[in-house]
Amino acid sequence: MCAGGIVGTFALRARDARFEPPEWMPEFRPQPLPEVGESRLAAHWSHALALKADHRLHAWGGDGDEGFPGSRGRAVEAPVVLDKGLADWRFVSVGVRASYAITRDGALLRRPMWLPPAQREDAPGYQPLFAATKWIKAQEVMLMTMGLAADGALHVWSESAFSDGVCLRTLGDCLAVNADGTLADKPGDSASELAQRNARIEDALERERRREERAKWRGVPLAWPLPQRGWTDFCLAGDGNGRQFQAWALDAEGKLWRIEFEAQDFRRYLDPEAKVVPLATPVPFQRVYCSGWVRGQVMLPDRDRRLWGFGDNGKGSLSPELKAEETRQGVFPYVIKENQLRKLSKRRWLTVAPGAGYSVGIASNGDLWAWGDQYTRFIRQSHDEPPAEPELVDEQNDWVEVDLAGGYIMARDSRGQVYTWGASRAGKDTNPYVRGLLGDAGVAEHRDRPRPIVDAPET
Repeated sequence: MCAGGIVGTFALRARDARFEPPEWMPEFRPQPLPEVGESRLAAHWSHALALKADHRLHAWGGDGDEGFPGSRGRAVEAPVVLDKGLADWRFVSVGVRASYAITRDGALLRRPMWLPPAQREDAPGYQPLFAATKWIKAQEVMLMTMGLAADGALHVWSESAFSDGVCLRTLGDCLAVNADGTLADKPGDSASELAQRNARIEDALERERRREERAKWRGVPLAWPLPQRGWTDFCLAGDGNGRQFQAWALDAEGKLWRIEFEAQDFRRYLDPEAKVVPLATPVPFQRVYCSGWVRGQVMLPDRDRRLWGFGDNGKGSLSPELKAEETRQGVFPYVIKENQLRKLSKRRWLTVAPGAGYSVGIASNGDLWAWGDQYTRFIRQSHDEPPAEPELVDEQNDWVEVDLAGGYIMARDSRGQVYTWGASRAGKDTNPYVRGLLGDAGVAEHRDRPRPIVDAPET
């Protein structure tokens, strides 16, 4: 009887946020680390996507100006089903201009998420892109997209090409781009006109080559591969102006690299120059996560699932534990540089989602945690001093995935149920007309704890 009480007390202490289990003690309900490209949630500041257990993609949110294709220019507060005929997806992501999906056999699909008002009622669904390549992951940030192919190659392309075409400076003409990423012929062009146009293109390219050695014709005009291969994961971030971009990528050995490039090279139809820099890291890593901003947080679980990171920690969104420790020492490094990579937490982690001023994560035992000053203010709606350790959000469900954007969070449990919490409407620093982000049919304006989204209506 006494022994059982001691074991029970010890088990409770092991789950306490203030207690660090010994290295030899197994954690409760351990789960396998999700594969790269196993992503069924996609949070955007104005709308959300969730691939539910029925293999159908559900969408909600939006605003009166943009909405999302299929929303007919208005907010949707209860999830609707997009492209009901498609199934067997393993990955979905969403950005400013487009949403990407990847099937289990590696096919990449693209759907525009912003269209002119006249085109919204007949919005196209997901269409294959770069069909000759098998894909694992794709992410758009500020109109630039990076994709990881199954052969370990990283590719970069500009979303602007789908609407603006690909322009040659010396030709003085822009070539339209098809939905599948190939160049489009101009309507009504005869065979002789096409031949003349191709001759002009070749002549223009030859002049470009003489002027700039980097310029050359690429078979597929949009996707530019990095010279190295053997990548296993990446995350992409922008500078806020859509000009400078950085990606952090892992190779097969778990080493971290920084990749830098500019967006203007894509608009000039030149082979972009990317700076690929290896970083000195103390241990090999399994995954890399970043907040989407160049100066934001970068988080990396190692092969023991301990979380490391660098970036902006001014609000404790990188690590409140590290911030509290350094505050006691009288040191305030609001930005931890990449060459000062630090261990962020005492816990082991399954996955994390860094955001603007706060972050959320799932521990390796399936519990859901959150940390950072802005979580206290945005989600809890409290100006109290945030805790010096991650805050336990929920330990009742077995959580497997989480994502966030702006003032709301979405998470998925092992049964496939999708939950949301935070604000149903966008904050003051974003579009005030955005609403429906909780996907609960407009029941709540705000929630500080996860609640299931409503069942999508049959449409």
